[in-house]
Amino acid sequence: MKRIAWLTVLIAFMALIFARDLLPQVDEKLFPCSVSLRQQVFVETIKNPVIVDEALVGGQTVKCEIDTVDLGSGTMISRSGLILTNYHVWQFTPKLRYDKANNLAYQVKASTVDVLVYVLDPTNIFKEPKKKYVARFLSGSEDQDLVVMKCVLDANTGQEIRGVDLPYMKISNPFGIPMGAGIGILGYPGIGGKTITMTGGRFLGYVGDDDCTIKTDAGISFGNSGGSAVYQDGLFGVPTAMSGVQAGTNFGYIVPVTRALGPLLEAKLHYGEDIPPVDRKWIASPLNSDLSKASTYVAGRVVSAQTNAGVQLARVWIFRRDRTADQIESLYEEIQKISSIVTIQQRSRAGQTVEDIAKSMQLTEEDVQAAMKTDVLEGASHDAKAFLQGEFFYTVLDAGFDGFFFTSERPVPRNAQLVLAVSREGYRRVEKQFATTDDEVLDLGTIKSYPY
Repeated sequence: MKRIAWLTVLIAFMALIFARDLLPQVDEKLFPCSVSLRQQVFVETIKNPVIVDEALVGGQTVKCEIDTVDLGSGTMISRSGLILTNYHVWQFTPKLRYDKANNLAYQVKASTVDVLVYVLDPTNIFKEPKKKYVARFLSGSEDQDLVVMKCVLDANTGQEIRGVDLPYMKISNPFGIPMGAGIGILGYPGIGGKTITMTGGRFLGYVGDDDCTIKTDAGISFGNSGGSAVYQDGLFGVPTAMSGVQAGTNFGYIVPVTRALGPLLEAKLHYGEDIPPVDRKWIASPLNSDLSKASTYVAGRVVSAQTNAGVQLARVWIFRRDRTADQIESLYEEIQKISSIVTIQQRSRAGQTVEDIAKSMQLTEEDVQAAMKTDVLEGASHDAKAFLQGEFFYTVLDAGFDGFFFTSERPVPRNAQLVLAVSREGYRRVEKQFATTDDEVLDLGTIKSYPY
């Protein structure tokens, strides 16, 4: 019995040593780089609300208050105040609650598109972070679930901030971490109060050959989203989701920082920001499965030849040179039709009625019923089938209000012969041929468009 007791103690001791070795050592100087992001909101109380399709369309506002809600976490990645976070953290979704007993609705919506940044006091990281800056969206990718923002105002005085030298975290290689290595998660989970929380865990590899999202058993909770995943004092990823407790194991997912390549390049080309370097070796890693590995981001600015001002919302097409513009537009229309059919079938499988689907998609019920019986690939063209299997034919996007465009969601192949076409009502169509190289980004510069 004594031998068994001693053996039990020895095993427990060794487990303690092993667990201690897994705990990462994160320099406390990095803690102020992890920031809490919050949103100023209007909280409205509406009497006799009219709600259609879960949206408020009428009623009398009897009270409107200003409040602040937690969004999640973020990481300072430059001394000029660039912040990296999740797209779903930045994108605040209005909330609506109906009190049937009192016939009242309570609606919470953002009062501004900007975000409040709360920062730790570096002399006492155990205190709650204080409201310090207002950050503005610069660039982002909903597909990659990443956003780059910048601190632009002092949140307490409203004054513009310039020439700042803020604490920031260097980014590091997400594809050079040993299996089982200890990593740290910094952020502001809701269950941890208002102070910063650091949890430790192991690096557990990647989700799959076609998905290099990182797995970990480090504690990740609501509010950690957008925060800092740290290895050897470098930011290698952004905690994004947790799977919940399954079989007694907490399991979480981290977006590798290489997925921020597009948003970072867009911030640089559009706004002239000094961005942290993303090593090409990381992008070229055999473990990297993202589009950026074999793609080029294309940027440019459409301007009026008369005034040199940006042409707002110009339609930009980039397509293969072995197809005509008419063929590409025909393929685009075919893909849009297929996408609509797929959406209808998905909603039907989710339990939506024909009437609800028709109403939400502005279709007739006959169209919806026909789509539900359609084999989406039957009768599809060869190009459409190839497109759906991932072959590149085109990308299409609208330039911004200043004429700037950037292929953030669908970069184009490297070393490809391509055509750029720009159209806008009231302007002559512009077409030019160009070729991509092995570079990660290509700036086409100014594209002049001539009014009729």
